[in-house]
Amino acid sequence: MFLFDVNVMLALFDPEHDMHPRARSWWMSKGEVPWCSCELTRTGFIRLSCNPSATTNPKSPAEAWRVLDGNSNGTRHRLITLGSSTTGSSPAGILRRCQGYRQVTDAFLIHLAISHGAVIATFDQRLKHLSPDPDAVEVIPLF
Repeated sequence: MFLFDVNVMLALFDPEHDMHPRARSWWMSKGEVPWCSCELTRTGFIRLSCNPSATTNPKSPAEAWRVLDGNSNGTRHRLITLGSSTTGSSPAGILRRCQGYRQVTDAFLIHLAISHGAVIATFDQRLKHLSPDPDAVEVIPLF
């Protein structure tokens, strides 16, 4: 199961996004593997979908929600919550690995993925170095 980071969600769900072909090709190569989202990635997707600096086709929050909801209604999607965990682990260990405030959200996503047996799908190579388990992060090639 893959936990998509926000940039992967933007690329997959917006055919006009410059990384859409790369993200779609990667996702199609995965067959029927499920994907998941969480409160952090869902609100991040809505926020960035409305931001004209982040997308060429900004939407209203309601429109962004409809896009997200339409893409997460299938049988391949799972919603995982920040308070739930299959391992009972704490994010403290990953937070200790942070080099600064910009890695806090990434650390929580890594913790969430590991604690639910998921792998983060991202374009950001730096997440591999932040994760205590490099196999919990799959970097989608940019080229």
